[in-house]
Amino acid sequence: MSMLDRLWTFCEEFAVTGTGDTDGTDTIDIGRTTPKIGGGTPLWANAVVHTGFTGTSASCTLLAKLETGAANTIGTTVVTGNAVLRANCTAGKVLLSIPLPSEDLLRHVGMVFTVGHSAIATGTVDAWIGTSPIYDP
Repeated sequence: MSMLDRLWTFCEEFAVTGTGDTDGTDTIDIGRTTPKIGGGTPLWANAVVHTGFTGTSASCTLLAKLETGAANTIGTTVVTGNAVLRANCTAGKVLLSIPLPSEDLLRHVGMVFTVGHSAIATGTVDAWIGTSPIYDP
């Protein structure tokens, strides 16, 4: 299990509904314009389904994106996870778990969730920066 620091949490039990992009609850201010973090102990950007998703369309998808920005807004995509069909978005499903890229980050970092094709009715996600990757159960 990855160590969790509350200050490095993007969201906990965050409800993702509707279609399109939804920013997680919080962004992380690294405190430097060009931080270059992660050079010592690798850090991981993780996003996991907390409670399973429901919806009416079998073709509905969910994906997580790590984004960065110079101001207190994000918008530049650093990495995009794979789109996961809504039916596969069960508790514990990993949406994204990647080493934090030290060269591509700006001062602010956040997680964005994208719902494709049609709206999701219910479901929540957790996202954070931790010290290890997360694997599907």
